[in-house]
Amino acid sequence: MSRRTRPLATRIARTTVPTLAGLAATMLVAVASAAAQQPAPSPSAPPRPAFENLRFREDWSRAPQGDAFDPLKHIALADSGAVWLSLGGHVRARAERAENFLGGGTGVRTDNFGLVRAQLHADLHVGSNLRLFVEGRQALAQNRDLPGGNRAIDRNDLDWGNAFAEVSGTVLGRSAVLRFGRQELSMGRERILSPLDWANVRRIFQGATLEARQGAFTVGAFVTRPVTLLPTAADVPDVHTLFWGTTIAWQRPGQATLVEGAVLVKATDAAGATPFAQRTTLTSRIVLPLEGTPLTAELEGGAQVGASGNTAVRAFMFASDLTWSRREGWAPALTVGYDWSSGTSLGDVPQSSTWDQLYPLAHAYAGYADVLGRRNLVEERIVAQVSPTAALRLRLAAHAFQRAHLSDAVYDVTGAVLRASVVGASGDIGGEFDATAQWRWGRHLRVDGGVARFTPGQFMRDTGAALPYTWMFLSVTTTF
Repeated sequence: MSRRTRPLATRIARTTVPTLAGLAATMLVAVASAAAQQPAPSPSAPPRPAFENLRFREDWSRAPQGDAFDPLKHIALADSGAVWLSLGGHVRARAERAENFLGGGTGVRTDNFGLVRAQLHADLHVGSNLRLFVEGRQALAQNRDLPGGNRAIDRNDLDWGNAFAEVSGTVLGRSAVLRFGRQELSMGRERILSPLDWANVRRIFQGATLEARQGAFTVGAFVTRPVTLLPTAADVPDVHTLFWGTTIAWQRPGQATLVEGAVLVKATDAAGATPFAQRTTLTSRIVLPLEGTPLTAELEGGAQVGASGNTAVRAFMFASDLTWSRREGWAPALTVGYDWSSGTSLGDVPQSSTWDQLYPLAHAYAGYADVLGRRNLVEERIVAQVSPTAALRLRLAAHAFQRAHLSDAVYDVTGAVLRASVVGASGDIGGEFDATAQWRWGRHLRVDGGVARFTPGQFMRDTGAALPYTWMFLSVTTTF
């Protein structure tokens, strides 16, 4: 039996598990030791900031109490307290298994592999108006033999993540923050703009961002270039792509109702036979609890206009969720959702009306197996979640996928063509069932695991290999 086709138990025992288990065990011991030593918080201690997806949004300006890692969160560097430093980071180890990757085909399609990443940041504050935030990161991939091998999002050898200078103050009566340098960007539910935490190497941009607040309103603007990931060399800004825009959001403190919108522009220089292209995306989102009921509605829509060479571009998307939830008991939640993103009709220039998903958190949408991107896609889904204990959250999801336009292709999670359309092919792409669990031990340790199974529909059978695709994962994350 070849190495590539060894059973899961044999192959993981010899490669992935020793590395990941050793790291996971080290993290468990460290966190357990910290938990055992943590002092009791003072009754007058300030509220503890939560760990954020964008770590630079955490506010450790007041020294916390009650945790063994607290000495790292606010280190006074001047007697006046005006200069202080905060340290933080995380380590995540993940094992994955794929069976009949993306429905089968040439090359290795069944494989086990491991991913490990570590990030450490230093947040220096000088007075109340100047800040320097620097984050280093290391990402490793082990034995990924699937098509594409170790991808750029899997490996990053000792490079920078967030690395920016920040100036804050008051402008025209509004609190404002200006950041310049490398930084992560995120918007709303991350359907369009996300740091892509699921990847082993998070997405980063380089440029300037401005954010101003007054009352319930937050207004932002940014001018950036996406950073190109180079696994074994220093990452560099993509000098051929400019991404800029403005955002606005309204939400009163303590309320769930939210209204937000954005204008985003992505322009890419001509390269060889590829023409200059520019798309302007107008998007809005609303989250609305239905008064007197346990229901919350979420609606998000977008339109894109622009040009690719001499071809005009027009594309659209719509996403919706209706969630029923309760806090008591097992905190059950049930969500029914419908998404639609446009494709291109027969006779039009290819992709001229196909939605450009930009920079999304792809893994969170269209199924955990990461088969499909949100382009020329219709998705119906139902998601159920419960928490049998405060530390454990269980999730089940079922998805059905179709093509929005039968003359357009099916696209993968990166937005590239997965299967080209053929005349007379079905619109049925397939379905997926996901089952995942998340367990948290205190503030610092999280274990995630799950399985997803994608069943190809008639379109996949019409256009190539169409075996059921099963994906499994187990990850351990520690954060401080």
